[in-house]
Amino acid sequence: MSTEKENKKSETPVDSNSQVSRQGSGIELSKDVHSNTDDPTLHKQISNRIPESSVEDIFLERHQSHEIFNNFPLGYVIVTDSCLIQDINLSAALLLGQDQKELIGKSIESCFKQELPNPIQSFIREYSNSGINIQHEFIGIPKTAKTTYLRIQGSALSNSGIFLFALIDITDQKKIENQLNTLIEQAVDAILMGSPEGIIILANQKAFDITGYKEDELVGNPIEILFTREEQLRVPLQYDRLKKGEIVRSERLLKRKDGNMVTVEMNTKMMPDNSYQTIFRDMSERKKMEDALRSSEQKFTLAFKTSPDSININRVSDGVYIEINNSFTEITGYSKEEVIGRSSTADGLRLWVKDEDRIQLLEILEREGEITGFETAFRMKNGTIRYGLMAARFIDFGGEKCILSTTRDITERKISEESLKESEQSIRGIIDSVTESIYILSSEGRFIDVNVGATRMYGYSQAEMVGQIIEFVAAPGLNDLQHITELVMHTLETGETHQFEFWGKRKNGEYFPKDVICNKGKYFGKDVIIATARDISDRKKNDELLIAAKMKAEASEKLKSAFLANMSHEIRSPMNSIVGFSELLEDEDLTPDQRRDFISIIKNGGKHLLTIINDIIDFAKIDSNQLTISPNNINLNQLLDDILMETEVEKKKAGKHAVELILKKAFPDNNCTIISDDVRLKQILLNLIGNALKFTEQGSIKIEYGVQSDQIVFCVQDTGKGIAKDKQDIIFERFRQEEESTTRKYGGTGLGLSISKGLVELLQGKIWLESEPGSGASFFFSLPISIWTGHIDAESKENKPKAKFDFEGKCILVAEDVYSNFRLINYMLSKTNATVIYAENGAQAVDLCRSEERIDLILMDIQMPVMDGYEATSEIRKFLPKLPIIALTAYSFSDKSDESLLKGCNDYLTKPVDKETMLEKARKYLFN
Repeated sequence: MSTEKENKKSETPVDSNSQVSRQGSGIELSKDVHSNTDDPTLHKQISNRIPESSVEDIFLERHQSHEIFNNFPLGYVIVTDSCLIQDINLSAALLLGQDQKELIGKSIESCFKQELPNPIQSFIREYSNSGINIQHEFIGIPKTAKTTYLRIQGSALSNSGIFLFALIDITDQKKIENQLNTLIEQAVDAILMGSPEGIIILANQKAFDITGYKEDELVGNPIEILFTREEQLRVPLQYDRLKKGEIVRSERLLKRKDGNMVTVEMNTKMMPDNSYQTIFRDMSERKKMEDALRSSEQKFTLAFKTSPDSININRVSDGVYIEINNSFTEITGYSKEEVIGRSSTADGLRLWVKDEDRIQLLEILEREGEITGFETAFRMKNGTIRYGLMAARFIDFGGEKCILSTTRDITERKISEESLKESEQSIRGIIDSVTESIYILSSEGRFIDVNVGATRMYGYSQAEMVGQIIEFVAAPGLNDLQHITELVMHTLETGETHQFEFWGKRKNGEYFPKDVICNKGKYFGKDVIIATARDISDRKKNDELLIAAKMKAEASEKLKSAFLANMSHEIRSPMNSIVGFSELLEDEDLTPDQRRDFISIIKNGGKHLLTIINDIIDFAKIDSNQLTISPNNINLNQLLDDILMETEVEKKKAGKHAVELILKKAFPDNNCTIISDDVRLKQILLNLIGNALKFTEQGSIKIEYGVQSDQIVFCVQDTGKGIAKDKQDIIFERFRQEEESTTRKYGGTGLGLSISKGLVELLQGKIWLESEPGSGASFFFSLPISIWTGHIDAESKENKPKAKFDFEGKCILVAEDVYSNFRLINYMLSKTNATVIYAENGAQAVDLCRSEERIDLILMDIQMPVMDGYEATSEIRKFLPKLPIIALTAYSFSDKSDESLLKGCNDYLTKPVDKETMLEKARKYLFN
């Protein structure tokens, strides 16, 4: 609140004015008196405070006429010195919002909301003490009326102890005042209002913020508290200009409550009532910016003048030089007078070597607003060319749009770069011509440079590798990187060469080994590691192949040793029985039964030995890829019946009476011919069935076949011991059985399944097995279907009667270097009535053919000393081209028989010679 100033000594009524109080006050004092009444005469009488005697007379007259008083449009209340309402007109009652009659005798102050001491009572008390008629104005808020604000004007009616109060509705005025106060409070600038005496009577929140004072600390105090004495003297108030109604603008230092000084810009105006209105704003930040700008300008000027780089300012509109620095003149050789006011393209100046560079620079500037690192060439005054690195941007200079350009002379650097580039190209050419990979590594272990060989090795470009560390190209987990780093650092420190293997990782993710040699070297003046490397993948593969081959050879040697030991046992066992029982046959005391028994043992031993020999020969031929297949028509069901009969015999011999043999046929007997090699098919089945019989003690062995798609699938299933999963692959390998103990327990060469696998593959099929330990095994093999559709004679060849052979009058030459073999053949022919003559080698056979015209057939052994059977046949064909010759060979394969035929033989017999087969073929050629 402002300090109320009253002059109680005046003879005439004096106003007592007061500032508007804060919200919530029941009574507000107002400086100015304004009426909302429609009676301007009465308002003028009251607001101008007419002489006391005139007012008294008027109201005495109107009091006499109560009706006129009651209906007067302005609200009036007559109050006693005890503040009790003596009379009140209708307008006043309506303004108070109460019944007119109920208000008589009621305290007038009870009609208003109040929080401060009673102002009306204070007014009456003041009059009573002084005896001077004083007019007062108050603002009250009725308790019950809708009217928000009322102005109350009071005066004493002479010395009667009666007081007259006028009530005026100022609600609309208060709304306007509140809106004005809101605008003042929300203003971005500080606002102060001062009395003619310089007392602050109003201030907004911004003023409090800037000065640091609170409202009650600032309002009511002289404005001088905001300025030091020195500041008041430095910037006077300029009263003469204020009195003329001018707005005085000034920049002053304001002293805050905390003592800090704030630069403010003030606008002050004197109001018609001689009060002051001041608006000011904090200029501290702007002053700082101005100071900084000033300092920056000073620094720019200093940098502009002293910079070693050439600096120039050109006007955008015409390209004219406005300013250049000393470095510009020193570098170009032009004086300021020769440059300022002219453009860079002017005749006699023309600084740009390439005008397209100037155009490009302007285009980039227009597009981006600035440019850096722009390299170009300039022509000096003496005609020499120098290179510059430019930076430019738009600036405002003297109100004009200009370009500020800074150019650094890089001529020496360019020359050095060109020289360095030539050296680098030479070095690069040498490095890239090397087929090996070359890497240059820094002391931090980063690639500084790599050659073409390195990029080719890893698949990365040079840009992708340079800057990377060794781990970038290292195969994860395959290198001891710490050890490698130590070796590299040791080379860098001592110059000692180190060589090591390193596993790299290509860009495509492939791992590969390489051999690395590290040396210390210089690379453009710096100590570096120069590493050369070569891909040793092939060498590693070869090493691995050699190791694998060595291991395989060792394993093969071990298997062969075991095989030979086993073969020794397998061969010696039947040989022992053959030799032993052959000697026993010489005993003359043997009974016929004993002799027959010994002969049977010798015969079985021979067959067993022959089987072993055949297995070895078959394996050797398969292993050397020298075996071919001879397809022919096969009665499949008859073949299986024959196999089953043979197996029954073997089963009895082995004492496997608890094992049942089951044969299941898919084709009918009259339509079961297929085309394949009957010898090899039978060999495969006998091998598989023999194995099943060997490992099955009880249960069954089932042999069956069926058609699946375009294949015929055979299966041999047993209920034996089964085969472990991890052994199911190796049993098809040569010399291998499921366990080493198998060989000792069950015997066998370990070649049967390997031979079977080879034969199946030769027949264009495949073989596999299914088995679980303890649940038996099922061996399968498939062959391409090739079925003959012709009719089959149901009569078995076994039922055909044995033929009788009578070769009387025929002469047969047997060429055989082993005499015992000759004696065997001679014995086989002894009951045919044929004449048999003997030749112990091929040469003798040729001689006998020349001397003996009676020879009708030759049985020719192929392998003989002096002259073998092939050569002998060739010689005989020269003079006896039609003489039948049957080759005697140890080979049972069709490929060997074909070779015999090609060399002149008509047919062949396989050793050991089967008597019936030999006699059939002899008769064929003797009587054909």
